[in-house]
Amino acid sequence: MVHAPIATADVPLIEAQGLRRVYRMGPRDLVALDSATFQVSKGESVAIVGPSGSGKSTLMALLGCLDSPTAGSLKLSGQDVSRLSDRERARIRNQLIGFVFQSFHLIPRTTAIDNVAVPLLYGRIARAHDLAREALEAVGLADRLHHLPTELSGGECQRVAIARAIANDPSLLLADEPTGNLDSRTGEEILTMLEGLVDRGLTLVVVTHDANVAARWPHRERAAPGPGEGGFSAMTATTTTPAAPPPPVTVAADQRQRIGTLAFFWQTTRMALLGLAAHKMRTFLTMLGVIIGVAAVLAMMAIAEGASRSVESRIRGLGTNLIFVSPGSRRRRHAVRVAAEDVVSLEDGERILATCPSVERLAPDLTRQAQVKYLNRNRGAQITGTTPEYLTCRNFRVVEGRFFDAEDVRLRRLVCVLGHAVSLELFEGGTPVGSKIKIRGRTFEVLGLLEEKGSGSWVSFD
Repeated sequence: MVHAPIATADVPLIEAQGLRRVYRMGPRDLVALDSATFQVSKGESVAIVGPSGSGKSTLMALLGCLDSPTAGSLKLSGQDVSRLSDRERARIRNQLIGFVFQSFHLIPRTTAIDNVAVPLLYGRIARAHDLAREALEAVGLADRLHHLPTELSGGECQRVAIARAIANDPSLLLADEPTGNLDSRTGEEILTMLEGLVDRGLTLVVVTHDANVAARWPHRERAAPGPGEGGFSAMTATTTTPAAPPPPVTVAADQRQRIGTLAFFWQTTRMALLGLAAHKMRTFLTMLGVIIGVAAVLAMMAIAEGASRSVESRIRGLGTNLIFVSPGSRRRRHAVRVAAEDVVSLEDGERILATCPSVERLAPDLTRQAQVKYLNRNRGAQITGTTPEYLTCRNFRVVEGRFFDAEDVRLRRLVCVLGHAVSLELFEGGTPVGSKIKIRGRTFEVLGLLEEKGSGSWVSFD
């Protein structure tokens, strides 16, 4: 965790040594800041003056920990901040620095007091709205606390920005063209207010291209365009010792206890709800998109899960530990494979049972297509010749009657068991047990009816 440094009397608040910032623009480098070197003590006021494109805003971004220099070092109260991570720089910004921007940068959907409370909420400061109210009262906006930025004048918006900058009791105030968007009378009021903050001990750095604005502060850095590329060139501070300042400005500093996670969650949730309420149609459309998207994803997951379970159920119905053994193929000339003309014999099955201890049961399976007739009804069906072990191997269950047994096989009785689809078509829902049917002209007695299995791919198990 990085804590904001505290300036002491013998350590400069800002100490820049050879600051350089270079941006890569395609095949060439753009030097925005070149060798800026200066110091600012606590309580001093500094105006950075120069024409557009001279690197003033780049320097302001570096001083405010919004960017990192390409070369050189930057120390705030003795701590080198030039190589900190994004999270560490954010903590420094929240605890040490206040910003006043030319374009105000207020959140349009929230009131003045909520805008001022934003840095306090990020810093998890207790009584954030009470401190925001005190800051607004300090800049003369006690009667405009609950007005939106669109309901405030330009000068009032800039006052809100100043209140937001000082609400967190910073040691350093950075002002980027604070009067650039204001008329002369309002600009004079803002400058007078900034002078009052300096008189109360706040360190001020102002970026401006207006020499009249810069002339209001005795300690001033003048920016000269760099050779050919723009930017500061060997910027060096003049030595002006500030008068001993009164106690620094604080806004209820004795009440800066950190709030807990629950209170922080409630305050940020409140801000989020206010933002949602400010744009009801946008919020509704966003919610509708999220709802449709989530519903579509859930529906796809449900369909995929249902299909997966259906496949698993059919595999379980066939038998998950089932292996089919069939004749191989024989090779003829020109590498053409054809089906073998022989079959796996019963003796082969007996040898498998004798030599493979992991095989629990084995059933022969000789399948042909044939017509099955009952009275004046007939249909094509798959006829399977097998033994009683087939019932267990294929995970079938008899729902009516019985399956043929070893005695039926030994005596070669003409008996059969029907699948559900064949029984339904031949007997139209009636019981087939005990009936006589004909298969290829031979009469068979129906011993039982198998449960319904359904179909998989192009094969029906019924």
